[in-house]
Amino acid sequence: MTAITHAEAPSGAFLVSGADIVRAARSFIGCRYRHQGRSREGVDCIGLPVLVRAELGLPALDVEGYARRTTDSEMLNFCRSHMDEVRRDQLQPGDLLVCMHGVTRHMAIVGDYPGGGLSIIHAHLPNKKVVECRLDDAFMANVRGCFRFPEVTA
Repeated sequence: MTAITHAEAPSGAFLVSGADIVRAARSFIGCRYRHQGRSREGVDCIGLPVLVRAELGLPALDVEGYARRTTDSEMLNFCRSHMDEVRRDQLQPGDLLVCMHGVTRHMAIVGDYPGGGLSIIHAHLPNKKVVECRLDDAFMANVRGCFRFPEVTA
């Protein structure tokens, strides 16, 4: 695994880059999907950002006891309370997307696609593991919010 370094701000808060987040997220590719999972033994779409934060030494940011099918605003409200909201045209690697697919809510981490453009890294139930794929218009059509960890620097 690649070592991830981060700077400490004068206030004591850790600062990380979007590239740090992407590197940490990619280290989970292939980990199996498990609802409410919070380890390399199994992780869900909410657990992935939780584990990425832990890998980077950032303060815990987690929610427990949620159903497989959350309410429309539950995930969005949590992100709005704990992260910085960004516009779609400001998306960069390391940002988080909250989406809605039918009755299912989902969270994904934005990456830099190896062939150019953006990708998403996410614990994907149909694939039963963490995967990375190109961020396309079909996925973006389901995005309900775009967020950035407050510790992210340019």
